[in-house]
Amino acid sequence: FNHQDAQIEFFDLEGNFKRLVPIHYSKSKKWDGVIYLDEKQQRFYTRFNDPKGKVLGTIDLETGELISNTLVKCMFIGKMDVFDGFLYYLE
Repeated sequence: FNHQDAQIEFFDLEGNFKRLVPIHYSKSKKWDGVIYLDEKQQRFYTRFNDPKGKVLGTIDLETGELISNTLVKCMFIGKMDVFDGFLYYLE
């Protein structure tokens, strides 16, 4: 993830550039600047601030768009992680 240039960059195991995908979520003022990897399902998520809590969005690696959002109603999140499609967090 290259958030400074607003793109996802893909490389092969030897470090050769393969392709890039533009992203737009990182330009949002509500973006928290956090990326989560669900290692079991190989999905990436990112987090946004919301007046009611936090919003967790799933990143589509083919398009760079957010394909689903989940609102987590909370006052404060100390730690958050995603594993096997389940969201775990400490409030």
